[in-house]
Amino acid sequence: MLAPIAVIDIGSNTIKLLVTRETSDGKLDSVFRKSLETRIGKGLNARNPIFPKRVISDAMDAVAELVREAKRFSPKTIRIVATNAVRDSGNRNEFEAAVLERAGIKLEVLSGKREAELIGKAIMRDPRLHIRDFYVFDLGGGSLEVLAFRNRKLQALASMPLGSVRIAEKCTKDPKAPFTSEDRRRIAETVANEFALSGFQTSLPNNAIAIGTGGTFTISLKILAALQGRKFKDLPLYLSQNDLRYLLNLVGNKSFSERLEIPSLTPGRADVFPTALSIVLKVLELCGQDGVHHSLCNLRYGAAHEMLEKEQAAPALL
Repeated sequence: MLAPIAVIDIGSNTIKLLVTRETSDGKLDSVFRKSLETRIGKGLNARNPIFPKRVISDAMDAVAELVREAKRFSPKTIRIVATNAVRDSGNRNEFEAAVLERAGIKLEVLSGKREAELIGKAIMRDPRLHIRDFYVFDLGGGSLEVLAFRNRKLQALASMPLGSVRIAEKCTKDPKAPFTSEDRRRIAETVANEFALSGFQTSLPNNAIAIGTGGTFTISLKILAALQGRKFKDLPLYLSQNDLRYLLNLVGNKSFSERLEIPSLTPGRADVFPTALSIVLKVLELCGQDGVHHSLCNLRYGAAHEMLEKEQAAPALL
């Protein structure tokens, strides 16, 4: 049996681990997954965001824990990547040095373009998806990556500062208070403005579909499954605009403490969840989509596929 590989993704809201193994037919089989809510992206809207010492220390504790978890499976390689919060930080060099010192692994800080490319690489290998024309939305805490594929070839990509943590801080008076129509209006206006600034073209054929990756989509489906008395695995991995509006009304009308009573809604998500739903709804509107299909093939899977491709392309040692 082939040895597994591991990818740790340092995101703005969570730090996540994937341990996976390549199957005989070239697919990836998930061996182990774990996420830790760290919210290192708090304060991303500052003119020159800087990680406080405490945030770096907590992030390193999380990275060290996930490296230990990964090593239980004896992976041949552990790759650590970081996205928006780290690439936008004024002291990212300090953060990178801390990862190297604590984990003994060099951190890769992905540009927005590289992040989007790896997400696209993962989606193209999702065994459930056999469509030719589609959009991909990956919503994180700090940024939103948007891609357009025509005839299964990448046509356009953009990384926009529309992550749920960033936008909750920017557009809501208090993310922990009940969500208001004014909050939603400001969010919709901000999303529309960023799309216009990005130059991203929403011009795929009418039969194109939308695919979403990230915690917002997973949690939305888990909440719906719990409310229906069903298991997550038994739900179709699809969220209509009506589903999203229902969840926004359900969660948005509650206080922070009341939101925590909703199944699968954790403290690290409950404050920004209404914002995340509002972002998704506006993006679907801009792209002319009635709903979004959820894919579990995310950035970590794309990074793992790339590792395997490089390994296979490397010349054999004589």
